Amino acid sequence: MSEQKYEIFTEERRSLKDNTTFTFYRIRGIVKDPDLLPRTDKGGVVYPELKLCPFCGGLPKTVTKSKTMIQGKPNRNYYVQCTRCDARGSRFIIEDFDNDPIMTKLQAINAWNSRVDSSGNLYFEEGADYGA
Repeated sequence: MSEQKYEIFTEERRSLKDNTTFTFYRIRGIVKDPDLLPRTDKGGVVYPELKLCPFCGGLPKTVTKSKTMIQGKPNRNYYVQCTRCDARGSRFIIEDFDNDPIMTKLQAINAWNSRVDSSGNLYFEEGADYGA
């Protein structure tokens, strides 16, 4: 099993809406265990930042499809897609991850963010540009 290698950055910010303070999170790298993902003050999951497209340098987005037909029935799945050249990462089906949407989305993000060196080994890019 490959080693988890990630960094979590936190910063205290003030809301423009009501001037209250909150913690802003940024995560870079590959996080295998969804229990390690931080939660916002309102309970939302903070996912790792998406790296720029390896083909065109465009900004990617996570896509959720809920009506994809798989074996004759609709199923929810996740993948990452470049907003510039439409390159797509691997598609991950929620049913394959015990109907856990957090784990399924995290797998799609990890697949997109994984980069392979010339010998075929996965690596974590120190100081990589994630488009943030």
